[in-house]
Amino acid sequence: MSIRGLLVVCALVFAAPSLCQPAGCERADLESALDRVLRLKNLGNTYTEDAAADGSVVMVPPTYRVARPEIIPLLACEARAATVLVEHLDDIRLTSATFKGGTQWSHPTRVPLGFLCLDILISLSPFGSPVRDSETEDNDGLGAGVRAEYYFRPDDFVIKAGRYAPKPQVFAVKKAWQKALRDGLARFEYSDWHKGIR
Repeated sequence: MSIRGLLVVCALVFAAPSLCQPAGCERADLESALDRVLRLKNLGNTYTEDAAADGSVVMVPPTYRVARPEIIPLLACEARAATVLVEHLDDIRLTSATFKGGTQWSHPTRVPLGFLCLDILISLSPFGSPVRDSETEDNDGLGAGVRAEYYFRPDDFVIKAGRYAPKPQVFAVKKAWQKALRDGLARFEYSDWHKGIR
């Protein structure tokens, strides 16, 4: 197939993203990429419940002008990565990111990988995507710009004796994302914003 023909296919056939995405987008590659995200050290107080934006693991602080190198393989695989990210939304393995808010304001808690997967999914979902909420796009804080059925909080996990378990909201959100994928409603984009192109 010619390059021109492939571009036509990519534009018309969203259901076959493997034709349109770079090498390294097989499931094993994506699982390895998630493992690298899990091993990121010193992410610190990434998510905070306050009057400002709640933060993201996707972009490199303090300028937030380009995506973290460890996140880029997931962003570049767009829809293929999204399928794996959705499967891991209830993943309770703990990252080095912490959340300060709610009942954990004085004692920030470590954030499970499942929430980082949600963070990346939201970053991959362009404005105008059905998972986005146009009425709150300009707001700050937890869940701003995202429809409620596609969002759970970093602390939507029960912690007992140091072990985490997802609350019902996590499972409900996972089902909503799975349905959006099945119905072809979700859209994903590795944007110029991620690449530092303004």
